[in-house]
This record gives sequence, structure tokens and C-alpha cells, in this order.
Amino acid sequence: MPDGKTKRPGREIPLSEEREKATEGKEAHGAPERAIRHREQKKEQKPQLSRILQGRKKKAIPPPGAKSKLLADIEDVLADGLDAYYQSLTPGQRKAFKSEGERAASAIETLLKKAQVKVVEIVRVIKRWLSLIPGINQFFIEQESKIKADKMMLMHEQQKKEEE
Repeated sequence: MPDGKTKRPGREIPLSEEREKATEGKEAHGAPERAIRHREQKKEQKPQLSRILQGRKKKAIPPPGAKSKLLADIEDVLADGLDAYYQSLTPGQRKAFKSEGERAASAIETLLKKAQVKVVEIVRVIKRWLSLIPGINQFFIEQESKIKADKMMLMHEQQKKEEE
């Protein structure tokens, strides 16, 4: 390329002309027509998409502070019998314990809404949450988690019967 020309198969174009074509846009290759057709096709597709979306049912999103009945019942079962332990915690530990308890309750709610409920997973979530209490016996954690899981399963079965 020392002579200022670029070699293309079958022809030679001076570099200055090639640069001009590149700066002109893609008009030389018919790109504007394709771009216009593409925009028109998109405009035609938008009404179809909106019709599809209108056919879908929107899920009712509860306000941020609202809890479902199931979630409130799960939180009640989790908190049952732990008042003395909760009072013994420092304010920082209380905050962490409460937030983890809410997270555990929502995880358990998700597990209960599945078609096949696995009690082992519920027990595991409760154990992990109860282990945040410092100095608590591991056997107590095991026992409490199983009791609470059993209560939740009974509650879940009762709610299923009520729905039918």
C-alpha cells in the first residue's frame, strides 16, 4: 500500500475515496432504505405487542408493608416461645435476628407454595435462623425447628382444606 491505494478483488480504489464512502454513511450500500424499512416494521410490531400484553392478566402486587395471611401465620409460629431468648439479645443482635426471621418466613412461605412441600428444607431454614441466637443448645435448635415445621405443615394442610 505504499502507493496510497487499497487492493480489492477485481479493482483498486484510492484510500481517499474509500474514506469518503465510509464517512458518507452507508448510503452507498442501501443502508438508509433498510433502516427506514426496519423502523416501519418496528412500528407495525408495537401494536401487536400491546395487544398481546393486554390479553395477559396482571398480578395484584400488594403494597410493600402488606403481608399475606400465610406469611403472618408463619412469622407467628416462628416467634412462638422465643420471647425470653429475644429479650436476652443486644439491640444489634435483635435487629439481625428479626431481619433473618423475616427472610426465613418468606423462604418458608415460598417452600409451602410449591406443589411438593419438603419438610426437611423447612427444618433447615428454621435451624439456620435459630442458630443466630448465641449460646443456644444444638439439641434445642433441632427440637424447636422440628416442632415449628410440624406446626407449619398442619397450618398449611388446614389452609388447603379451607380453599377446597
